[in-house]
Amino acid sequence: MPRILLLGLETVRRRREPTYGAPPLGLLCLAAFAREKRPGKDDFVLVNEGIQKRTASQWSSLISNFKPDLFAISVLTTQARFLAQKVELLKKIAPNVPVVVGGPHATAFGESLLQTKGIDYIVKGEGELGFVGLLDALERGEKYPENPIPGLVFVRPDGSLKQNPYNKELLDVNELPFPAWDLVRFEDYYHSRRMTSTEIGGRYAYLMTSRGCPFSCIYCHDVFGSKFRAMRPKKVLEHMERLIYRHNVRDFEIIDDIFNLDRERVLDICRLIIERGHKIRFSFPNGLRCDLLDREILESLRNAGTYSISFAVETADKDLQRKIRKNLDTEKVRENIAIAAEIGIFTWGFFMLGFPGETLEQMEKTVRFAIESKLHGAFFFLVIPFPGTALARQYLSESQALQASRDITYFFAQNSLSMLDPHQLERFQKRAFARFFLHPVRMARIWRDYPGGLDVLLKRTWYFFSNLLFARKGP
Repeated sequence: MPRILLLGLETVRRRREPTYGAPPLGLLCLAAFAREKRPGKDDFVLVNEGIQKRTASQWSSLISNFKPDLFAISVLTTQARFLAQKVELLKKIAPNVPVVVGGPHATAFGESLLQTKGIDYIVKGEGELGFVGLLDALERGEKYPENPIPGLVFVRPDGSLKQNPYNKELLDVNELPFPAWDLVRFEDYYHSRRMTSTEIGGRYAYLMTSRGCPFSCIYCHDVFGSKFRAMRPKKVLEHMERLIYRHNVRDFEIIDDIFNLDRERVLDICRLIIERGHKIRFSFPNGLRCDLLDREILESLRNAGTYSISFAVETADKDLQRKIRKNLDTEKVRENIAIAAEIGIFTWGFFMLGFPGETLEQMEKTVRFAIESKLHGAFFFLVIPFPGTALARQYLSESQALQASRDITYFFAQNSLSMLDPHQLERFQKRAFARFFLHPVRMARIWRDYPGGLDVLLKRTWYFFSNLLFARKGP
């Protein structure tokens, strides 16, 4: 029976913040798909260094006991700096075990990641078919499979590149198996930092109820394509109820690319949750197109258990909205923020400062929008050209993109494409945070409405201000 070690890497984080770690949903989906297509053939172990970083001796012991036949690593760009070091360690312990890398970072970089010593395969795009195709090939003894395997990239022994195209027939999300949640110890994640900035502790799980996004924002990765593929409402409830009844999970983070593209689907999901009497909580750390919301949708989400929504505004300037190809109706967003806050949803805003060509006046317009809104909290990120995005392709050479992948983070201005001097941009960012949060009315609303409890709020406040006041000048 082939043994596959699934590995989630640690994530770049700011100083004084707790470890960020969440159950790696992508890897769990791969394992579940492999179990369905190769029943009884594979044995999986999951290691997530986002919650517990292992020493070299611990890795050696784990590998000696499990004796893996394949290392499968999922990588976000914010984890990329740890990839080469981890692969080097794994290959030192088990030099003959192949390494396959997938996830958004692998999709963005593709074959260039094969320059990293020890990486044998890349799977680009939606990974299930490519992963299972590779397992089938390795089982047949084909280290360099020539038959087409969707998204699989590797270097042949003669140095030539074998690059298979993405899966053209995208998977039906309603036919996919439930993620392999049995590989997760939920208690390991009780105290890790979540995507939602209003974490409340305890058992929780990610849910992805759709794949794909028809919008083409220049700063986004494209992993699942532009075709929106959504689970039927009853299928969404099946995923929730599996976690509720088998794993005692009643807190969910929805991490779709665009959960609310189909308005009636959202209403149906909320109706089913209420009709079945589920007392659950869920949040949207991303994935809502916030000018497609309205009072009926927001009230339905609230009644179904939503306690926190992040509104990804990016910029309040209409010209920049067109330039970044988001084309958000910011006045509609302002209205929806007010409705959400009014009905008891804790509201976060995401804003981006320092777009190429953006003026101080345009940045000030964005900050004023945030301050004048009913948002409880806000993040003012610096515009960073994530490799593989249209933003990076437009403004970076390949060598610059490779360097950016090692240093990427939203909070260090030397990675920005802004026309402003990095020190000037950093000062503006810090002032934006201070102007937003250090307002008596907003501070009172935060203390009144924060859903995570006083102890969590005090810790989050400390992390925020310590990073604001004592931020490093580089990663």
